Amino acid sequence: MSLLKENKIGEASERIKNALAIARKSNNRQLEIAATIIIAQLRAASGIQSDRAEALETLQQVVTDAKGRTGVRGIRCPTRSR
Repeated sequence: MSLLKENKIGEASERIKNALAIARKSNNRQLEIAATIIIAQLRAASGIQSDRAEALETLQQVVTDAKGRTGVRGIRCPTRSR
């Protein structure tokens, strides 16, 4: 079971921040994007409205960066209403 499903957000956050640091040091863009998306998911899981807004902003920035670096068009960031 994942740490997020176990509601261990703090522990999950620390682990993914470590993964993000490694990704940045190794210039592994795929891992950096994946870690950034997971960090946004953790923020959204906090239930705090400002964290959710920040998470959405982070995801939108990931999409913008990915489009700029790869020239890919048509990437969408789906949203769910709860």
